[in-house]
Amino acid sequence: MIRSVAEYVKEIYPVTAFEYDQVIASGRIGQFLTLMHELELKGDERVLDVGCGTGISTVKLAQLLPWGEAIGVDITDKMLEIARQRAKAHKLKNVTFLKEDAMSLSFPDETFDVVFSSYLLPWVPNVDQAIAEMYRVLKGGGKIGIITSATGSYSVFYKALAALIERYREYYGQVSPEVLIGAKRFRASELQEKCARAGFLPMKVLYVGYEEPITPELYLKKMNSVTAELYLKPLPRPMWPEARAYLLEKLAELGGEELLAHERSLMLIGSKRSS
Repeated sequence: MIRSVAEYVKEIYPVTAFEYDQVIASGRIGQFLTLMHELELKGDERVLDVGCGTGISTVKLAQLLPWGEAIGVDITDKMLEIARQRAKAHKLKNVTFLKEDAMSLSFPDETFDVVFSSYLLPWVPNVDQAIAEMYRVLKGGGKIGIITSATGSYSVFYKALAALIERYREYYGQVSPEVLIGAKRFRASELQEKCARAGFLPMKVLYVGYEEPITPELYLKKMNSVTAELYLKPLPRPMWPEARAYLLEKLAELGGEELLAHERSLMLIGSKRSS
């Protein structure tokens, strides 16, 4: 049975942390700032950034909290190492980074005024459990802000991957690109329902994102920074160069005169009922 890329997530980011920081996270700063604006921070809150990655969002939060505190948590040591270096470079004293599993946070109930989470939910083994943990550690009356992948995000890559699977069907069997990658992409109604089940009050939902003109080589580099090429794992390793070349060819073909990396994201702002 073929394992999805998402099932290898603990193995991916120790290898790709630097590339992820450079080619993915740095391009999302605008989305981070939009969500922070929607959260209407006063500056004195204690904020938890769940799945903080290399700390770009956590550092931005800390800069908006002159009388508050930002705590970033992630499961990957290499990500946290880069995050701590980033905080040190900015000479911030109100930011801390800790190794934590989003499925089982170590913080007591109702610890934080705000919970922030960016692109964590696509990769967790149980989305409902992760959201329940965010709800648990949030104070009554506190706010939650989530950014996650929406349906249609990076659709050209998924189409190219579908062509690759078809070309090498004897190795991939009947697996679809979505199952092979395993990273969840959400509809607004689906995410709202999950948050409502956890207990969050009615929420505001926005679609955000961008289209980036890009070369096939850089497009594949972006995808590999979050997958470590594990979508090639069903193939014998000597075939990987041939498969890479085919993916580049399909990306160029599907992109036509101008290839665009289309990141379509879903932003949710909610709150917890006051105790």
